[in-house]
This record gives sequence, structure tokens and C-alpha cells, in this order.
Amino acid sequence: IAPMIKKGHEGIVHHMLLYECESDLKWHGYGAECSSKNMPAHLRRCRGASIIVGWAVGGEAIYFPQHAGYPIGGVDDSKFVYIEIHYDNPEQRSDIVDASGFQIYYTKQLRKNDIGVITFGHLVSPVIIIPERQSYWNITGYCSEYCTERVFPKLGLNLIGIFLHTHLAGIALSARHFRNGKELPMIAENKHYDFNYQEMLHFKDEIKMMPGDSVAFTCSYRTLDRKTVTLAGWETSDEMCFGYVFYYPKIPFTGCASHIAYDTLSPYFNKLIGQ
Repeated sequence: IAPMIKKGHEGIVHHMLLYECESDLKWHGYGAECSSKNMPAHLRRCRGASIIVGWAVGGEAIYFPQHAGYPIGGVDDSKFVYIEIHYDNPEQRSDIVDASGFQIYYTKQLRKNDIGVITFGHLVSPVIIIPERQSYWNITGYCSEYCTERVFPKLGLNLIGIFLHTHLAGIALSARHFRNGKELPMIAENKHYDFNYQEMLHFKDEIKMMPGDSVAFTCSYRTLDRKTVTLAGWETSDEMCFGYVFYYPKIPFTGCASHIAYDTLSPYFNKLIGQ
């Protein structure tokens, strides 16, 4: 699966996501702002659902191993896809017409295993708060053992790669792997994350993840040059913390992430308001 960025728009297209989507033929080719009233409710629900692939600045084509591929056209497969594209347009220009997207290569020779994608990390929510002028600030999201033991197959999942993603303040990411109270070798770690070079990490050896395993997904940020707090959001100046892991065999499960409980932070916010 290869990104196709319209010539001249390399500095405008921020990132792209391709989702499976249940829809109707009459909506084929329809487009609107993702969160606007012009976007039908059933299409809005496709956003953030079952991810097929993602791309961000600096990324190149993604290749799958010969024994696995993304399923297309099966009885249980979605018949439509939904592409979400985020743009970096600080000048608020209205004369830009984009035609970026993905080029998908497929084969009629059915591969042995179907590939799926699970999202790890911290949900985009108001509780992601990164103070200004910090040299190192961590945010961690969890995929708990209570979740995996209920949805993972008995023989587990085989992880083949991961795509790590934060915005401009991100400087490092890691996915720690735990089983039966003991830490296993890391799933992935990037100590020198660069927003301008976001590439899928292909694992040299596949990683087995079993029911009852858990993941702690941590993003580290640096805000020494910022004068105000950084919050979660979709703009380049906002932040997020995600890892999209590619695996097989595919199961009907798309995300295992968390966020800090609002009740936990209420005393802190009440204290600030009181000041």
C-alpha cells in the first residue's frame, strides 16, 4: 500500500488514514469535513473504526510478508473504504484542491493469513495536558490484560510491524509488553522520533502476543520552546499518542487504548479554578 501525495502538496498533507466502512453505493465518492454536519452519521462512525493503513509525513510504501495480506472482497469484508486526510494549512488558504490518497496493490493468489490492525496508545481527549517548557514529559496509554484475555484467540496474534505517531512535540515512543506480571522484550521503541520521518517499523522476527498480555504505550514530549500548555487534538500544534500494530490472524477487534479518568483530574482542575 503506497501513499500518493499530489505534487506540490508535500508540505500540506499532514497524515492520511484508510478505514473499513459499512455504507451504501449512493455514498460512493462523497466527501465532506470529517466532523461537520454535512458528513452523514454512518460515515462519521467509520472514522476511527477499523483501520486498514495510515500514512504521515516522511512515510513510504508498506509491504506485507508473503504469507499474509489484507483481505479484500470476502463475505465478511467491508465493501467500502473511508479515507480521512488531515491538512496543515496555517494560512487558511481556500484555493488548494488536493487529490492525494493511496495506491493499493493486490493479488488474486490468496495468502495464508489475513492481516488486521490494532491501535495502541492514549485516546485523543482533553486529559492529555503537556505543560510548557518541559525537557521530558511522558504520557502513557494501556492495553490491559482484561481486554486481551477476552478477545484474543487462544493461539494469540503474530505482530509483524508497527506505525508510531505523535506530532511536533514528540521525541520518543515505546511499546512495553507484559505477560503474567513479567516484562517481556519491548514490542517497539524509537528514542529519536522525528515528525518529518514517520515510517512503519517492520519487525525482523514476528512477536507473539497472547490472551492476557498487556501493553504500556508511552509517548515522550519536549516543549522547551512553547509558552503555553499543549493539549490533545488533530492540529499539528496539538498532540496525540498512538501506535498502529499490524498483525495476523485478523480478528474483529480494532483498538486497545485508554485515557486518564476525568474524576482523577477533577481535584487538580478545581484547585486551578479556585486560584
